[in-house]
Amino acid sequence: MFISIFSGFLLFKLLDILLTKDVDNLYRVGIFSMLAIIVHNIPEGIITFILSSSDIRLGLFMGLSIALHNIPEGISIMVPVYYGSGSYKKAFLFTLIAGISEVVGGVVFYLLFNDYVNDLFLGSIFSFVAGIMIYLSFFELLPKSLEYENRSLTLSSFMIGIIFFFLISIFMH
Repeated sequence: MFISIFSGFLLFKLLDILLTKDVDNLYRVGIFSMLAIIVHNIPEGIITFILSSSDIRLGLFMGLSIALHNIPEGISIMVPVYYGSGSYKKAFLFTLIAGISEVVGGVVFYLLFNDYVNDLFLGSIFSFVAGIMIYLSFFELLPKSLEYENRSLTLSSFMIGIIFFFLISIFMH
């Protein structure tokens, strides 16, 4: 799984190098958020589709849960893209693309790779996405949020999130 995490991290590091630094920093954060969320949404679509195929109630519950957490994801794309570009259309379009990627990507991926979906395969996908999210959090979102007034709230919230993640990891085993 470490290789998958490192691969996701490395992919976004390469994208960071390739994406021009001349673009407004907030706009870059929005673009990175959109790309990361697209990659993040595809496995969510796969899981929701698989769960719905085996148990419609569980699939609906998962779909509702994912829909609720997609609200802050959409905000994390829309706000920086709008403030970085000044365009409501770009902000809406980029957010829409990221949201639709879950359904489209999940169904297409499931149809193409249904025979290969197993615990190792899903674990590798989730680890890859984790690497992307780690890169995005540490090198894009955190540094940008520290530029604003309430640095202590940002750092405290970041640490609470890390602690919460580790507690969940401990209690899930």
